[in-house]
Amino acid sequence: MSTNSNTSNLSKDFQYNSVREEIVTRIKLRQQLLFFSLTLAGALLALLEKLSIVVFLYPILSMFLALSWIQNDHRIADLGKYIRKYIENGEGWETYIHKNRSSKCLSSWRLITFSNIGSIITAQVVSIGFAYSFISSVSHRILFVLDILSVIIVFVIFIKSLTRKRKEKKGKREVNGHLNISSGSFKIDHPLEPKNKYLYHFFVNSPDMKNVYDGIIATDDNGMATVNLPAYFMDLNKEFRFQLTCIGDFAEAIILKEIKDNSFKIQTNKPNIKVSWQVTGIRKDPYAEQNIMQVEVDKEFKDKAKEIHSGIKQCLSNWLC
Repeated sequence: MSTNSNTSNLSKDFQYNSVREEIVTRIKLRQQLLFFSLTLAGALLALLEKLSIVVFLYPILSMFLALSWIQNDHRIADLGKYIRKYIENGEGWETYIHKNRSSKCLSSWRLITFSNIGSIITAQVVSIGFAYSFISSVSHRILFVLDILSVIIVFVIFIKSLTRKRKEKKGKREVNGHLNISSGSFKIDHPLEPKNKYLYHFFVNSPDMKNVYDGIIATDDNGMATVNLPAYFMDLNKEFRFQLTCIGDFAEAIILKEIKDNSFKIQTNKPNIKVSWQVTGIRKDPYAEQNIMQVEVDKEFKDKAKEIHSGIKQCLSNWLC
């Protein structure tokens, strides 16, 4: 067991070092692309008087450099995401940097993209301005149109790059670990007035990783009914709790036989009674067993004497809300 664990750790270390090495290499390449683009702009402007055609070619050439920069930047982001999700599992240097970087504007991913691609677009626009004064033939006009198109292409892809992370937040999201929030809810269009209102509902909370199953069943002529649960129920859950409510008639209902082979039996003292049932279970899968949440936790020294929602508490205590 220890040998397997050490082998797994070595494999992860090797993966981490390999991916980090590629990230560093691509960061250097990204800066080289920017440096080459701006150096090329300066060189072409120096040759402007001797060879005017170069000013028409720069926006097109820099478009390919900008697209390479953006593709490389996306690759860096994907490699970082791979480290956070599959190697660090939510705990590690890359995860720490990502969380803190997202809260600091000056070091954010979007600002880096804006400053780099913005420099290339600015150089393109300046070059187009010079090119306009040199238009003297049909070929120049064609190149001038291509120059404008190249700027538009870079700008559109640039905007998509800036909104990439925001778009990823729509749809399904996966969190590999605990998610600590002060409250949670869903937000949908109101079923009765979808064009004018929203509907909010809070999540149900529990100190346990609890699963809830419910349904309605009718007992037979002998007052018996068998409720069949999902085939994975007993492998996933433990410590079962039951609730029964009779519908449509006064009757008594009991759990005649507790859960066995993913089913349980209900009995009522009258025949043909509709029964609403609910069963809860606490997760016992490997992840749940290894990540039991401590419900009451002492604050760290740096957080003592501080309250997460102190303003709300003060407001409620003196009725000044």
